[in-house]
Parts: sequence; structure tokens; C-alpha cells
Amino acid sequence: MENNLNITNVDQGLYPLIHHSQKRRHCKFALHVALPIVIGGGIYTFWRSPNLLVFSWYKCFRVYGYVLSIRHAFLPARPFIPAWFLYSLPDGCWVYSFTAFMVRVWANEDRRAWSVFWLLTPVSLAVGAELGQGIHIIPGTFDVVDLFVYVVAGALAIFLNRGCNENIH
Repeated sequence: MENNLNITNVDQGLYPLIHHSQKRRHCKFALHVALPIVIGGGIYTFWRSPNLLVFSWYKCFRVYGYVLSIRHAFLPARPFIPAWFLYSLPDGCWVYSFTAFMVRVWANEDRRAWSVFWLLTPVSLAVGAELGQGIHIIPGTFDVVDLFVYVVAGALAIFLNRGCNENIH
């Protein structure tokens, strides 16, 4: 019996596996990095003050009218949404996304000093800004719930992405 294993057959056999692995990696990236930003942006868009910076972006991109129409549909739910969801979760989503991104960038560095520094950067920036609000050197209102959400978001991002051994470069 003749062995028909040649380089063409091997390539055709491996391509679906490689392609599937790349698709899975992109899906995980979308889930852990892009989706939290979309969720946080959605909360700002649907239920927060139209004086926020994101609304000027909508005007710049000439979609402000559409956004107001969509916002109008979501506004009736606002009285039933807890304050932590409206005011703390969007920033928690940012911390989660940024931390998950850093986990992927530094995936192969095995707890070296630089990787730990970069993994902790999103939580450190958020907590530092919140503490700055507490001592009135950064505009805003200090909230201990924000601190809690930032730390939990960063820890979840590291925990849920810790098995990621394939970085994004």
C-alpha cells in the first residue's frame, strides 16, 4: 500500500485546525476585550447624561439623531437600574477590557516584573484616579463601590484569561 502523505495533504489537514485556533483566539479577544467596551459604552449611551464626552463623538460622526432615537427606547428602564450598574460598571468594564488585553499581550512572560507591572496598570490607574477624587486632586466624586468594582473587574480579567498562552503579537 502506497503512502499518500505528502506536504499538500498535511497542509490541507492542518489548515482547518490552525484556522479554527485563530477563530477561537479572535472570539476570545472579542469576548474579553471588545465586548466589555461595548457594554460600558451602551450603558453610557442608553442611560447616562447626554452631556458626557461620548455624545460629542456621536455628533462628530453624525449619528447623534440615531443615538437619541435608540436612547429614547431604552430610557423607560432607567428607574429600575441600580446605581452601581449605571455609575460603576462602565468603568469596571473598561478595567476588565484593558486588563484582559494586557493579559494577552504579556501572555508568554511568566510573571516577570514587567508583565506584572503591565497587568496591574489598568486597576492601578482606575484606583489611583478614584483615590485622587477622594482627596480632590482629580475632578469627580469618590465612591468606594467604584474601587470595589475596579478591583473585582481586574481580578476577573486575570482569572478568566490566565490560561491564555498565546499572545496577540
